[in-house]
Amino acid sequence: LCKDWEGTGAYFWMKSGDETRTVAETPSALLSVQEAKTGITARLQQETKEVRAGQNFTYILSVENTGELPLENIEISSVFSQDNIKAEWKQEEGFTANGMQGIISGLKAGEIRNLQMTVQLTEEQAGELIHTVTVKAKYPGKEESIGCQKSVETEVIALKAAFEVEKTADRTQAYPGDTITYQICIRNTGERTLHSVLSTERFQNAGIQANFVRKEGVTLNSTGTQALIPQIARGEAFALYATVTVPQYMASQELINEVIVTSDETGTQAMTSKANVELKETDNIVTVTPQPASLASQSYGYDSKSGSAYTTASKPRTGDETETALYIVLGIFAIMSGVSAFCYRKTKKQQK
Repeated sequence: LCKDWEGTGAYFWMKSGDETRTVAETPSALLSVQEAKTGITARLQQETKEVRAGQNFTYILSVENTGELPLENIEISSVFSQDNIKAEWKQEEGFTANGMQGIISGLKAGEIRNLQMTVQLTEEQAGELIHTVTVKAKYPGKEESIGCQKSVETEVIALKAAFEVEKTADRTQAYPGDTITYQICIRNTGERTLHSVLSTERFQNAGIQANFVRKEGVTLNSTGTQALIPQIARGEAFALYATVTVPQYMASQELINEVIVTSDETGTQAMTSKANVELKETDNIVTVTPQPASLASQSYGYDSKSGSAYTTASKPRTGDETETALYIVLGIFAIMSGVSAFCYRKTKKQQK
């Protein structure tokens, strides 16, 4: 330290290339130089005001060197309050990014650098999300670091999970022995994909059970009363089929078949859909074909009957006895005519 004029004094200078700059000077031999100020600040904000689950959004980080000295190798790191958050900083010139970590090569005094981070949310990630960014920096000539930390809280709006179930039967009336086919249409009317969609078949009538028809991609339980669908994307529909054969012994009644559907996203919520079919009893009418009179007997699945019994069985009483009465009257008239004729001939003989 020296002065280039007469007398005593001192000055402090800095040289950069060909340029020389006097930083401080004094006419005395004692020069007091203050330490240069250092500082760094950061500001973190989300780019969009509203954030919904299943969407991508961006954070903006502004880093400023508020000191009087240049900063080098400024480390940027992020952490989130929720697990499995997929996020990464955008790499650009002077900034090397590796997922949620990055390094700014340097910042001059007073310089501001804006960085972008993109976050990809899944459909399940909703609620409060806190993003914390830590900034650390070093300046030349010193080992200690300076830094700061900033956080921003984001409320992620949950997506609605919902579905509709429609069930139809291939007929409105059935008889014992008929096979009824039901179609179950499950439609995802919500905003997120439904997973592990479980459909259960059951009848309100005792002693009757429908079974799902096997379909590719669907897992059935051992009895065929439950069908597991891996997933149904939002806006899509999935169709299942179930069949049942009506037992022969069932009497006339209303067959009420219902299906219960649940999913992981809707929790214990169940959607029930019913399909009603009217069951009617068949009329047990036995039709008998007349046989030649020479046959003495005929078997009908019950006790054998003689020819006269067959005639009686094949001509059941109908309630109209007009023909029978006519035959009786004619018979009586014939008998009376015969008796009268006999008596008349006998009288003639006696007269002779």
